[in-house]
Amino acid sequence: MRGFIKLSNQIINSAHIEKIIFNREKYIIYMNSTRFNGFGSMVFSSIYTVDNYIEICKKKHINDYNIVDEWIKKIES
Repeated sequence: MRGFIKLSNQIINSAHIEKIIFNREKYIIYMNSTRFNGFGSMVFSSIYTVDNYIEICKKKHINDYNIVDEWIKKIES
């Protein structure tokens, strides 16, 4: 299995994929979040991560959808 997935406008490092959800003819690829945002003061502070995901729709992104679909099929075998 390759370490990278080459799509039409980006290359994904498969080591950074957290999960993939298939939802009615589209893939939602959740990536490990490396971004943290926060706010702090003397009384109150908050920190949270930003969701980092890619949506690949079968109708809008047919080539990318097929690439991800084939990549997943290789994992299953």
